[in-house]
Order: sequence, then C-alpha cells, then structure tokens
Amino acid sequence: MRGTVKSLCKSLPSLGTVILLNVLIVYVFSIFGMQVLSGRVSYCGNPEVPTNTTKIDCEGKYGSKWVLPPANYNNIFSSMLTFFEIQTVEDW
Repeated sequence: MRGTVKSLCKSLPSLGTVILLNVLIVYVFSIFGMQVLSGRVSYCGNPEVPTNTTKIDCEGKYGSKWVLPPANYNNIFSSMLTFFEIQTVEDW
C-alpha cells in the first residue's frame, strides 16, 4: 500500500500535463464542431413532421416546438461538454 501511494504521488505532476493536453484537444475539436455543426443538430419536436423541416415551418405551419438537444454545438461550453461526453462514453 505504501508503494502504491508513493507511485501515485510521483505521477501527479505528469498527470497535470496529460489533463492540460486533453483539455486543449477537446477545445480544438469544440471550435471545429461549432464551425461545422452550430445550429444544425436542432429538430422539430413533432415526430409526424418531415425531418428536413425548417424552424419557421415547424413552429408556424405545424405548430410544433423547435427542440435543441442537450448535446449541441451552439456555444463553446456546450460543444466542449458534448465532446467530453463523447470522449468518456457518458450518457450514451
């Protein structure tokens, strides 16, 4: 047990570098995701409406609600959170 704790304490400085590198990679992919997918993952909440319906048609013609999923790419925080969830296979 003592050897395990010593090894863990010696590896902490390296762990900070790995975490910083991981955050940088998630940040870069989040910016890329925002550029490519910003506003494109929303959908019409009514399942009977065709999938290629626009927001104006969904709310006006069909009287349904336009839904923004929790995992979206509309801002940097949501984009980073989405990529973190994908990376950790959380909430799938």
